[in-house]
This record gives sequence, structure tokens and C-alpha cells, in this order.
Amino acid sequence: KDMPRRSLDQKGAQLDSITTKQALGVGLAQTVSLIPGVSRSGASIVGGLLSGLDRVTATAFSFYLSIPIMILASGYKLIKQRGDITSLPGGSMALIFGVVAAFITALSAVSWLLRYISRHDFKIFAYYRIAFGTLILLLIATRFIR
Repeated sequence: KDMPRRSLDQKGAQLDSITTKQALGVGLAQTVSLIPGVSRSGASIVGGLLSGLDRVTATAFSFYLSIPIMILASGYKLIKQRGDITSLPGGSMALIFGVVAAFITALSAVSWLLRYISRHDFKIFAYYRIAFGTLILLLIATRFIR
């Protein structure tokens, strides 16, 4: 009767239940992605799981953490290379349409992933990373890739 209310987002993530300690754990785990080849979202999701978050909450929080990073990195690049926009075929309008298309695609992909994660575990992604990493190492060892 007097149970605390937890708001859930559309996919069941309990974002308002994340503690400061858990958020710090996710942030610290995210720094592992500074190592080349380590996924930022993968590192932060694992950090969330190790901090006690469930799969859906850890995944949603990881993607919400990427929003300021993406906005700032994109803004910086736009400011730094603003002169190059005029040389794009289609100019500014092409850039605007590209940003809108990328945003819609990203929302669709994240929405699908959150639905998937709410019903399945991460094993398939781990197997994929191991298989793909092994393939890349074999291609490098056989000098197919240099």
C-alpha cells in the first residue's frame, strides 16, 4: 500500500531508481572505452550490470549517457569544419536531412534494442564480438588485412 512508486519508461527501465553510486560506477566503467576497440555502450552497460542495475535499465542509461557526448562532439566538428559545409553536394540542406535521417534511424535502433534486451540476454552480442574479433585476428595473421 505504501510502496514507493518507481516510474518506468516505455521499455521497463527504472531510471529514477539509479543511485549516485551506481551512476558513478557506470561512468567509471565507461572510461574503459578509451581503449581502442572497446565499445562505449558495452562498457557502460557492463558497468551498470556490475553496479546492480537490471539489463533494461543499464542499457537505457547507457544510451541516455551518449546523448550529450554525441551532441557536443557533433557540434564541435560542425564548428571546426563549418567552411566545408558549402562544398557538400546539397549544402546545408543535405546536412540537415542527413542529421534527421540519422536521428530517426538511431531512435529506431535503440528502441528495437531495448525491446530485445527486455526479453533476451546479451549472449548473442558476446558471441558475435568473439567471432568477429577472431575473424579480424585471423585476417591480420594471414596478412589479408595489414
